[in-house]
Amino acid sequence: MGINSVIAVGAVLAAFTIGLAGGNVVPGSGAGDGAMPITGYRVSNIAYNLEPTDPQYLRSVEFDLDAPAGEVKLRLTSSTPVWYTCNESPSGSGHWVCVTNVQVFTVDEFRVIAVR
Repeated sequence: MGINSVIAVGAVLAAFTIGLAGGNVVPGSGAGDGAMPITGYRVSNIAYNLEPTDPQYLRSVEFDLDAPAGEVKLRLTSSTPVWYTCNESPSGSGHWVCVTNVQVFTVDEFRVIAVR
C-alpha cells in the first residue's frame, strides 16, 4: 500500500467520522438547581369533635391554617403511625376537617403535615 493509498483511506475515514458527528443532533434542554426557605404553617382554632353516640371516640378534628395548602394530614397518636387525611371545608377557606374515629384515651399528640 503506497502513501497515496494511506492518504486516501485516511481521507475517507475522516469524512465518515465528520458525517457521523454531524448526524448526532441533541435537542435543547435545561437543568438547574435552586433553593428557597421553607416556612411552616400556623395552626389555629383547633376543635375536637366527639362521636355523639359514643364519646369515647373522636369523630373529627378541625383547625385553620394561615396559608393555602394542597394536601394536609393529621396524626394524633405517637405510638401508631396512622395519618388521617384532612379536607378543606369549604374549599379555599383555610379550614380543615380530619375524620379520625380514634379512641380519645390514645390521643397523645397533635401533628399536622401540610404541603402546597
